[in-house]
Amino acid sequence: MTRVEKSALAPTAPPSEETFDKSLVNLIGRLNALKFDVADPAFKAEIAAIKSLREFLNESYPAKLKAVKTKEMKGAEVVLALKLTVNEVQGNLDCASLKVKELEERICSQEIANVAKKVMNTMIMKIESKEQGDRHNIQLASIARRNEEDLQKAINKLEEENKAKTDEMEQLHRDQLKALQEKLAAKAEEAENLRKADNEKQRTMDFWKQEIPKIVGNYSEAAGKRQRMDDDEA
Repeated sequence: MTRVEKSALAPTAPPSEETFDKSLVNLIGRLNALKFDVADPAFKAEIAAIKSLREFLNESYPAKLKAVKTKEMKGAEVVLALKLTVNEVQGNLDCASLKVKELEERICSQEIANVAKKVMNTMIMKIESKEQGDRHNIQLASIARRNEEDLQKAINKLEEENKAKTDEMEQLHRDQLKALQEKLAAKAEEAENLRKADNEKQRTMDFWKQEIPKIVGNYSEAAGKRQRMDDDEA
């Protein structure tokens, strides 16, 4: 007998209980994610069958091993009994694994169908949204044109009002400037007249400063002559 044949006949270890339980929990989780299909009797029945098989293994496998070990058997008989028990459990687990895989394939198909349906719905929504968006964009463009026209009218009106106010302010500034220039001119003329009056007054004062000494001198000389004449007559 070859090594390969011996290997084929040798009992294989059953799948890890932890791995099997995780795959079962994951499977149930995925099934629950398909919310509207959870009530499917076929899914429910298969999940229930897998759970029952798991519970049976939990109870029967340790009990059979214990029974084999406690029996009074020869070494060869014990080995044979253990092999038979392991093979039985392996077959049961293999059967459960096949059911899990089959159910997983059905769930995958359902998930793919759901994704395809979602994609189709999304595409339809996008098409409808685009059509609505096109209509909405046309409406927006129309509103934008009207707003642009209204805005231009408002700008033109403001420019006209600003121009009118500017012209009014410029005229007011011109009037104020003219009045100020006239006032300054009047003040300048008044100052010039005062300056001329002061000059005339100064000339008059200078004249009398020069004439008064002359008059006083002439008067003194005349008075002296008069006095001498009076003295001569006396």
